[in-house]
Amino acid sequence: DKKKNNMDLETFTETMDWFVSQNKGRDLIVQYFGGEPLLRMDLIKKGHEMLKKVKEEGAINTFTEEIVTNGTIIDKEMASYFAKNNFTINFSIDGWKEINDKNRVYPNGNGSYDMLMNGVNNFKEAGGSLSAIMTPTNDNIDKFYEIVKFLVEEIGFNEISVNTPQPTIEGWDIDGN
Repeated sequence: DKKKNNMDLETFTETMDWFVSQNKGRDLIVQYFGGEPLLRMDLIKKGHEMLKKVKEEGAINTFTEEIVTNGTIIDKEMASYFAKNNFTINFSIDGWKEINDKNRVYPNGNGSYDMLMNGVNNFKEAGGSLSAIMTPTNDNIDKFYEIVKFLVEEIGFNEISVNTPQPTIEGWDIDGN
């Protein structure tokens, strides 16, 4: 299973073993991201079990796990697993439905906001603390304050991170100012 951008279990295990060996006696932060990490829930669960084991063995002090995701496939079972195991889930969201759905679309052209909100609500109901990661774009930069306020006051996000502007063929998608 060595498809482009799809890590196999052996490579994942070797990478996690190397990472732990380089950080013995430390507090680790492991972030799962790239593409859609939740499509490889098997690797996330394997990583979690590996981290629990090396912590129990005293190789590391503690660990934190974070996932950057569009959140569209977080069902109740997945949400419960993440909340129970203290994962930080950073939901990629760029604004309310009309803004988010301009840039975050499925291959069929449909926007992802409704499915994202389903995942957000599942995680919130499971007891997870909501974190968002926003990417500034030409569609949201002039409304950034209002969007942050919306995410906090209307949806219940407790933490908002800002991603860097994204490169395009023409240059950066928004002015660096």
